[in-house]
Amino acid sequence: MLLALFAGAYFYLPISLMKYFGNWKTKWIKGYKYVAGIILILFSMLIGFSRIYLRVNYASDVVAGFCIGFAWLSMTIWLFECFKKKSDNEVKFENN
Repeated sequence: MLLALFAGAYFYLPISLMKYFGNWKTKWIKGYKYVAGIILILFSMLIGFSRIYLRVNYASDVVAGFCIGFAWLSMTIWLFECFKKKSDNEVKFENN
């Protein structure tokens, strides 16, 4: 379960960083954002593969952890987008 949470966090972090820095003008070169995202994703993959290599978990456990992490990530992104739309609508309503 812990691997699923870390996998979700490592997958969500690059996406949120890319969204955040993509909307704002920064001095970061665009390629650095993608490199940082790829490094974080590879890091989570390496954690999973090290668990298999050290024979701490079966491969099916690691794959299931990644699937649970991805499902958690998808649900979290969906919820944040829903809350963002709701708050944007409330701000528009208050301004009128």
